[in-house]
Amino acid sequence: MHLSPSSSEGKPASPTSSEHQQPNPDHKARRSRRRCLLWILLAGVLPAILILIFCLAFLLPRRQSQSQSSGDSDSGEFYTLPASAYPSPIDITGTVPHNKKAQTLDPSLVRRAGDGRYFLFTTGGANGSLWTADAVSGPWNKTAGPGSGAGPLLAEDVGAPQVYGPLGGNGTYYLYHNSHSYNYTASDGVTNAEASKNSHDASLVVHTSQTLEPGSWKRQGRLGIPWAEKYNVLDAALLTVSPNNTANATNIFAFGSYQSGIYAVPLADPPTRLLDSDGDGNSKADYEAATAQMVHLEANASATHPQGQTEATFLYARGAWTYLFFSSGRCCPGKGGSWPAQSAGDVYRVMVCRRSSPSSEVAADENKDSNTVLSSWAENGGDGDFVDKEGKSCRAADGGTEILASHGGIWAPGGQGVLDDDSDEAGDEGVLLYYHYVPFDEQAGKPEKGFRFGFNRLRFGDDGWPVVV
Repeated sequence: MHLSPSSSEGKPASPTSSEHQQPNPDHKARRSRRRCLLWILLAGVLPAILILIFCLAFLLPRRQSQSQSSGDSDSGEFYTLPASAYPSPIDITGTVPHNKKAQTLDPSLVRRAGDGRYFLFTTGGANGSLWTADAVSGPWNKTAGPGSGAGPLLAEDVGAPQVYGPLGGNGTYYLYHNSHSYNYTASDGVTNAEASKNSHDASLVVHTSQTLEPGSWKRQGRLGIPWAEKYNVLDAALLTVSPNNTANATNIFAFGSYQSGIYAVPLADPPTRLLDSDGDGNSKADYEAATAQMVHLEANASATHPQGQTEATFLYARGAWTYLFFSSGRCCPGKGGSWPAQSAGDVYRVMVCRRSSPSSEVAADENKDSNTVLSSWAENGGDGDFVDKEGKSCRAADGGTEILASHGGIWAPGGQGVLDDDSDEAGDEGVLLYYHYVPFDEQAGKPEKGFRFGFNRLRFGDDGWPVVV
């Protein structure tokens, strides 16, 4: 290739091989300036890139926890709603708010007729756990478990107790609780291996009392709800509709958790056995009858880790409506203390659905029994379904309106119930929503240990839907 000579004005000529071997000073200066500019540019861009990488690493787990909360332990970041999302629990005093054990798990609150004393029953040992107070805000005092001194204890570990009453002409109180002592394989011939696994081996036991006091409870036996793979026989909920509070009460009994959701069967009057013809309530014929009468009420897959876990049913009738409250998500940490889910949408939160009340049906025909009324709830896909505020079926379309979830210092609220209460603390409408929750350390960004008891007023709007206040 022909190379051009240098100009007569001394300007550098086009590069040649000899010039590469001996570059002139001006050319070297320009290259140095370019290198300097490149380093300056890199010095400005590189920190920005590092900051971007750090931000992505920080934000991506948060986005994932909001959507699916993957993982089986506290390996990710906890996501909870801001404190302003829902009201905080009303302040209470006594031993309950300071309890560090799991004994305020699954509360059931009842107010005794006559003296107005409050009794709070919770999960805990063979006798259950019991607190009492003269006001729902306390001071609460722990007393002996409900079974203490009753001859045999309540027997079985008392899980998720629910107390109702006084019911009927003699003012009886009914206590239902989970039990894990029944052997479905040996007693009922169930061959499915799932029947011996934790939670899926559960059954429900009923006791009665006239006073609610420890030692006054009398065991009435196990409800003969047949085992099935599609539900767990857990978490009792009783709805009693009685014309003029007399005999021939309609008793609808809901139960169930995880698997396919929540179911209901009719109970006899008094509500200590399945509705049947022979008065036994535990025969093979009764099991078959209960299966035939059973109605599927709810299934919700909004919680995603794993998907579709719902439990802790509570039925509440008010005016023209029957409300189905339930807890969606994971209730508790694992045995090692780690939470299997870290998102507010995947741990306990309180949901509600509703349908027309059976009160009008019973009032129109006092001869209607529980099975007849419950059969109208079986019109799945029609007026029989419970629906949420948007009109979605809570059985077939993942319906459910959230009314309370993790927020601020409150983690995994659930295991809820509703109490009609004419005290000043219940507010103008006289309704309380009570529940358990886990304290959340907002500075550390994670839940603390143990469960607490909480309650709020429940206000029903002009549209009939409840709001926590």
